[in-house]
Amino acid sequence: MVDLAPSALSARVLGVGCWAGGVAKPNTQHPTPKTLLGNALGVDIGTCSSLHVAEDVRLPEAIRAYFQVPEEIRRDYDPQEWSIGYGGTPESSWDKVWAEADRCRWIEHQHIGAALCHLFKTRAVVNLMRDWRLNDPFWLFGVAKDRT
Repeated sequence: MVDLAPSALSARVLGVGCWAGGVAKPNTQHPTPKTLLGNALGVDIGTCSSLHVAEDVRLPEAIRAYFQVPEEIRRDYDPQEWSIGYGGTPESSWDKVWAEADRCRWIEHQHIGAALCHLFKTRAVVNLMRDWRLNDPFWLFGVAKDRT
């Protein structure tokens, strides 16, 4: 039998993702901007789906092109049945938002055993991502404006 006392929990055991308080939604849906607090348990912001809510702000084609799934992959995985994350931009938008949220003190960092946990103001973080996507997406993703 494995002892799961909090002091013995490792980051791998707690690395289960992110949950949000103040929402009553199935696990398959993202927390909404009305969510008061989110908690990333043993993971970083890249595992927390809350920021997907800001994807209602459409990005310019020059940025979307970085995430274009190649035809040979789309052929094997029907987009109606699969959600595929592919590609990446020169800079991480999520890391930039997380760094600004931390600078604004919207995140409380603590440990549970060896796992670093982050309690954060979900609405503020999502709204920041939405604002930057809308007002300065090229800076947010580190993409030159003249890229064709």
